[in-house]
Amino acid sequence: MAGFNARHLKKLQTLKKKLAMKRMTLLAAMAVCGLGFANAQFVGDPSLEQTKDKGEVFDILQLDAASVEILKNAGKTVHEYTLDNVTRCFYIWDNTFVAGDGSYPGVDFQMEGYTSLEVGTVGWSGAGFTVVEDGGNNYIDLNHISDDTRFHMGLRSSNPASAIAVIFGDGQLAGKTNMKWSPAKLSVGNTAFVDGGATYPLVGDFDREGGDWVAIDMSLADMKKFYPSFDYTPCNFTGNIYSVLGGGVTGTTISIDAVYLYGPQGQGSVEGVATDDVQVIVSNRTINVLGNENNGFELYNISGQLVKKSTTSIMGVEDLNAGLYIVKAGNAVEKVVVK
Repeated sequence: MAGFNARHLKKLQTLKKKLAMKRMTLLAAMAVCGLGFANAQFVGDPSLEQTKDKGEVFDILQLDAASVEILKNAGKTVHEYTLDNVTRCFYIWDNTFVAGDGSYPGVDFQMEGYTSLEVGTVGWSGAGFTVVEDGGNNYIDLNHISDDTRFHMGLRSSNPASAIAVIFGDGQLAGKTNMKWSPAKLSVGNTAFVDGGATYPLVGDFDREGGDWVAIDMSLADMKKFYPSFDYTPCNFTGNIYSVLGGGVTGTTISIDAVYLYGPQGQGSVEGVATDDVQVIVSNRTINVLGNENNGFELYNISGQLVKKSTTSIMGVEDLNAGLYIVKAGNAVEKVVVK
């Protein structure tokens, strides 16, 4: 925190008082209206206090070290996938953004820094957090996610456009370019974002009065409701986990902080069950279930998410990542290893 002196401290204390008063006003208004993140209010208070007790598993994309430590000390399962500029990079597309002013405190008043962007002069703007594809060797593990998983992104603009677009999940299963997600495309602003004739549904607005931080916070199930073509598969993910479009008005600012996924522990988990008279044989190309020939079987990942289903006793596995899976055939459940 180089250069952080008494002047900065006084400024920070003043901001804290100002934001605390605004937060109390906001929470009071939400209470009167019966609103909150859990009740169709998808843009609101970005602080960790709003999410810490609502999740057990946190996949961190951008978050200050002190907040990460708070989660760990609270006994949460924390997966850290922050930028390393090699395997996980934040790419500005076609030089459409320039660096913005990052001197304002981040979410929860942290001073470690955040992503600050300003729309340039190209006439459009876009950037994204990319998990670099490397033939299946590089990925972030999202095998545990489900419809209950929530996406959280802190946003701020001191000069907000009418709207920006936030795109979640524009990628695929690591090493499998033919197994893509269909991303969710959403708007934040006072009107819906229009991209080449396509209109993205509006989920909320910025703080236009004081330019303070807000956050998108919504479940994957919520995303499906807003953007019905959104489709994901729990997997080892590569590609753009999130991206933003800022429009083409030069000088529009977008700041990003506190970006993570969170949800319950053991989302969709499958408990082990003693096998019946069923034998499971795994080869390099197939899983063969003997003793249940007429009923077919299902294959789950270790988080309990359905991966494949067969109506016969044989299933091809050449399209699967190596790892531990669970075969369910009738009342029998057995763990298998795909190599």
